[in-house]
Amino acid sequence: MSKSITENKINELLTLAHEIRINNLSKSIKLGEEALHLSRQENRMALVAKCLCQLSLYYMITGEIEKSTSYSNEALIYYESLSD
Repeated sequence: MSKSITENKINELLTLAHEIRINNLSKSIKLGEEALHLSRQENRMALVAKCLCQLSLYYMITGEIEKSTSYSNEALIYYESLSD
């Protein structure tokens, strides 16, 4: 089964966010949030979980611990429901 254009776009956003996180964390967060929005819109639960996990790390780095924990806990719920 081939990936949809949207799924490819989401993965590209997450990859770019990861690549630039050291030099431009705020841009990484924007890209991650965009990927999360698209993942939710397309009902791609595995990608929603991946976005949340990645964003949790970025928010932890910025010191936004409550937001990081919230995203991490939500990601865990998705991963558990996916048995992943």
